[in-house]
Amino acid sequence: MTELRENWLSHLINFREQGMRISDINPVAALADIICEQLYGGEINRSDLDACLEQISQDLWTRQRKHLRLQTGIADTPTPLPDLGNHDITQPVYRAVFTAHPVFALRHNVSMALCSDAEAKGAQMPDQPYAQRNVVTLQEEHAEAMAAICNARRAICDLNAAILQQRQEYQPDDWRTSLPQMLGVSTWVGYDLDGRSDISWADSFRLRLTEKAQALHIYLAALRTTGIAAAMPVSEKLDAELSATRDDITRFERLGADTNDFATTVNALTERENKLTSSSAIADEIHAIANSLDDNVKARQLMVIAADVRTHGFGMAEVHLRINAVQLRNAMRPVDGRGISVSDGMVSSRSLIDRLSSRIASESPWQINFKNLDNESATARRQLMLAAQFLKHIDCDQPIRLLIAECEKPLTLMSALYLAHKLGISNKLDISPLFETSYGLEHGEQVIDQLLTHQPYVDYVRRRGRLAIQTGFSDAGRFIGQIAANMAIERLQIKIAQCLKTRVDDEITLLFFNTHGESLGRGGAQSTMADRQNFIMTPFVRARAAEMGVPIYHQSSFQGGDGYRLFGTPALAQATIRGIFAAEMAPASPVWLADPFYYQTDFSLDLFLSLKSWHE
Repeated sequence: MTELRENWLSHLINFREQGMRISDINPVAALADIICEQLYGGEINRSDLDACLEQISQDLWTRQRKHLRLQTGIADTPTPLPDLGNHDITQPVYRAVFTAHPVFALRHNVSMALCSDAEAKGAQMPDQPYAQRNVVTLQEEHAEAMAAICNARRAICDLNAAILQQRQEYQPDDWRTSLPQMLGVSTWVGYDLDGRSDISWADSFRLRLTEKAQALHIYLAALRTTGIAAAMPVSEKLDAELSATRDDITRFERLGADTNDFATTVNALTERENKLTSSSAIADEIHAIANSLDDNVKARQLMVIAADVRTHGFGMAEVHLRINAVQLRNAMRPVDGRGISVSDGMVSSRSLIDRLSSRIASESPWQINFKNLDNESATARRQLMLAAQFLKHIDCDQPIRLLIAECEKPLTLMSALYLAHKLGISNKLDISPLFETSYGLEHGEQVIDQLLTHQPYVDYVRRRGRLAIQTGFSDAGRFIGQIAANMAIERLQIKIAQCLKTRVDDEITLLFFNTHGESLGRGGAQSTMADRQNFIMTPFVRARAAEMGVPIYHQSSFQGGDGYRLFGTPALAQATIRGIFAAEMAPASPVWLADPFYYQTDFSLDLFLSLKSWHE
């Protein structure tokens, strides 16, 4: 079989070399033709094919296992916790965002077997690991995301325990005053409507209820494990809410099957008394109990639970709602009753922004209910109504992200702020433009700069204490090439930091969500966690932001399938989280600012323009 495999590989290499000169040659299709001819001619049979595929599968399995061990660093000596004496541990530093597209190439049981192999010393490849996965349902996407998130949160709790242990050693008199909130997790699985229409608002709401039930179960189990009698009243509250939430889930699961049951289902949720919707209140209560205890070990256990509640609230992860700019534009058309609120060509965009800015300052919020949500046909308005219902009926304290794909105009963001204001959720909503197109990467700083000349938008940023920006390595690479995209994103991040510092001199945190796939062509890499983090948020950007005095809050994506495997077991998740924390906490070095690539701007600009032009 080795000889047959080498023969095919030789053909493939030759076809690829020809394909570089002749665009009509598809190397894979050409090789497939040769294999078919050999099959029909009797030179090889099905057994030969199976044996060769088995050999390739074994090699690929070994390589994937090796890469997973490298990425997580599970075989390395655990990274020691940095000295956090001068850090405010209540301020977020990083969140891992679990995303999903149709990239679940391996069947779930095979993916988990690969994780187990990476954790173990020897490889045990299952039978036919690369057999096709025929379908991935929304429920399967969500379940796989939740499994990875559970492991990530457990690892973050372990890290928080270590942070508190260090605080206790270095600050024995006041170590109990602050809850660590430096790391967290987010997800858009079940809430992403950019390019897909298979998720209804009821699906998203049911999944959010399911996540609340999972979170309550985690907190309840953790409190009971401590055996602390003083925490019993909190446990009773959580237990009652868990039972009621499970009943809500059951009713919402039947909602699509029985249209007559809409009022019963909704009223049972909205009219329920003593509903727990303030996760911060529960976190404060647990923290207060910890402060009252004489036993430091027990106090630390409760503080870890309180920190988890404070960071993730009544859910498994921070929710990211995802729409695109076109959906938002469509949602705004009927706002003034004439369908021209954001139409191009009739009124200038600056005039429209001024108009919306005035309306934000002068108009009162709408009052909406679930029936309004159910009747709403515009995707963007429906998503924002859904956010309002999340905040009202599930958790009023946890912020929600609104990601706007293919954003190129300041009017798009002002429109989102207007709708958020009208729905009464702007104080809990981080509106985040996704700059990924060639135009967006080139002009994104101008978009933000124009918005920051409008007082309602500046007031909004100050209330939130942050400016949220998303950059897209995947699609940016598709538009202008991955290398040019990396350079453009880095340049955009620095220019936005400068703009924020100039326009709003307060200490506003700059939240960068760098989203990418897991392959090199989509912004990922089979490398260490430090390399991964510094590839998408470069040391130069980190150093320049520190030099300007702009705090950076970094978030990045872990895409369904390959990305989830970095958290596939508790041990892998712990190694991954430790590696991420070490990379994000590495101090900015002046050496990074002295890189010749950055101060020889003629060379770097010529390189960028040449690569961009070649790709386009």
